Amino acid sequence: MVFLRILSYIVISIILGILYNKFIIKYFTNNKRKILCIITLVIFILSSISLSIAVSIKKYISSTIVNYSNKIEKFVIENNSNNGFVVNGIDLKNLNNNIIQLSNSIYEIKTIIPTHEQLNLNKSIYDMIIGFPVNELMNQLNNIFGNTVDFSIEKFSIFANNNNFITVSSILQYLNTLANKHVNNIFRWIFIILLVPAVIYILITTIIVIVKIIRN
Repeated sequence: MVFLRILSYIVISIILGILYNKFIIKYFTNNKRKILCIITLVIFILSSISLSIAVSIKKYISSTIVNYSNKIEKFVIENNSNNGFVVNGIDLKNLNNNIIQLSNSIYEIKTIIPTHEQLNLNKSIYDMIIGFPVNELMNQLNNIFGNTVDFSIEKFSIFANNNNFITVSSILQYLNTLANKHVNNIFRWIFIILLVPAVIYILITTIIVIVKIIRN
């Protein structure tokens, strides 16, 4: 699958490179044109390979997040069978803005989430998939609980499922969202960095061609 993705990116880059040479690089003189035609294909192909590898890594990380989320859910349920939150969840419809009851239930979440040692995970992988999202979750909870003036159960609906219950599954789903958001932000910059050489090359050669056309 990864090989096919890389191959398809290379084919597309070659087609785009040929088109770019045909419509832009053709305006350069013979010697320069031959060299630039080669440079165009090299830059386009290398950029496409880099992008395809980055996309494959991103997809792998996203699938890993889902797999480990399922592993965590199974671990939590199997090792906390007597925990009220794990067994029943929290029904937001019946809390009636009871901040104490909700806070006690919510903060149980952090105590039942397993450590990287318990899951036999590398700590760096654990921090990216679980550590960062859990800290982000706790910060959001602290902000909600800290604002007692505007406190409302409805603010916790982002952690709930479609039935308005906060469960282990719904919390992990929210953690997945936070983790993927973090991954997307990182890879957005990676994609930009990988495209910089191609963009600079295109801008420079295009500007030179435009100047040539205007002068002629």
